[in-house]
Amino acid sequence: MELRHVSGFVAVAEELHFGRAALRLHLSQPAVSRLVRNLENELGVALLERSTRRVSLTAAGTAFLHDARRGLASFDAGARRARQAASSAPTTLRIGFSECTEEWLPAVLRSIRDDEPAIQLEVCKVDRPSQARQLIEGRLDAAIRRAPVEEAEVETELLLSEPMAVVMSTGHPLAKTDSRRLDQMEEWPWVVMPASSAHACLVSAAGAAGFSPRPVEEVSSLSSMLVLVSAGVGMALVPLSIARRFSSDDVVYREIEAPAPTMPVMVAWRRGDRSARVQGFLRAVRAAAWPAESVA
Repeated sequence: MELRHVSGFVAVAEELHFGRAALRLHLSQPAVSRLVRNLENELGVALLERSTRRVSLTAAGTAFLHDARRGLASFDAGARRARQAASSAPTTLRIGFSECTEEWLPAVLRSIRDDEPAIQLEVCKVDRPSQARQLIEGRLDAAIRRAPVEEAEVETELLLSEPMAVVMSTGHPLAKTDSRRLDQMEEWPWVVMPASSAHACLVSAAGAAGFSPRPVEEVSSLSSMLVLVSAGVGMALVPLSIARRFSSDDVVYREIEAPAPTMPVMVAWRRGDRSARVQGFLRAVRAAAWPAESVA
């Protein structure tokens, strides 16, 4: 079974059109038809239903497509690893993250280690306002963040939207109840980080619930927030993954009833950067086994 036969079939299966598949592969339409026909002959099954008006997958074609895609992806990954292994100079990838995104780093790093083992990783904590500047200046290659970037020189991509949760001390009156509605929390004071995306989320969600949150303390870091919340100074709204990290003998969390406010987890990189290390990182991030059970 030749790789070009599999590539031809996958192109037609995804386009469901021999002409578009031919354009995609930079081949003539008859050449693509021969590739698919040769593959069908080798397998001994029909992979496509053809008519003058449409192309569709047979049951065998649908079953084969999944493994064909996986095989092509495995070949591409192997080719990348071979090229990197042949290079004498190690490639360094500089990744920035903020305090609010470190929960997601292990999955990202495991994925890129599996997919791009020759890349040397430099991981550093960078506050959200500084990330864009460091990307533009070339001091970072990519960043995991919680908000879009206004600078046109930086591209961002949404990876997932994470539900928010309320954290409070175990001695808080609401900790003794199963209250999960934001409008039931109107009377209580809040510990906030004014410049954070979480604070903007709190203001927006509280407004939708019919009240304005009453800040009792303003902080600049999650660690400071945890200290004040555990001391019973006030409640805080944080992403669910962080709420679970905060949970302890002194702090509990409550997931908010639907429709719960959410915060994004995003990847950012310098616009137009098509370097192998950045494109490999983006592939790894997209394929990362995000711990879905932590946000379910």
